[in-house]
Amino acid sequence: AFHIEEIPNPNTIYDKQKWKNTTSQIADPICSVAAGKDGFIVGRSSGQVYQYTLPYIQRNENKFLLKCKPQTLSLNCNCTKFAIIDINGVLTFFDMEECPPGSKVPGYHKPDEKKEVWSVIWSTDNPDM
Repeated sequence: AFHIEEIPNPNTIYDKQKWKNTTSQIADPICSVAAGKDGFIVGRSSGQVYQYTLPYIQRNENKFLLKCKPQTLSLNCNCTKFAIIDINGVLTFFDMEECPPGSKVPGYHKPDEKKEVWSVIWSTDNPDM
């Protein structure tokens, strides 16, 4: 186990018996998590999303910034896109590989939205559905 504010070291074996809980307050707490076969993402109250790869728990250098506070995150089958349901029940999608218009940095929060959504399920064999 490691603290959300630290970047995991791939050369370190994390022993849960030696882990000590920090007493410091976190200004930006974790509010949602989603996992897939290749990795997982962690959403924070500020709208920041960290991407981690498995099995060695490497954090991707890109921090994605959402336009909302995520309540639920859901990864597609190949871990390249995720769905966001925010605290108001609005569903949006984020593509971690596509660049937004006018940018060369990957990570695009799509403008399309659907209101009054409480759950989302991705296809297990088609990453676009």
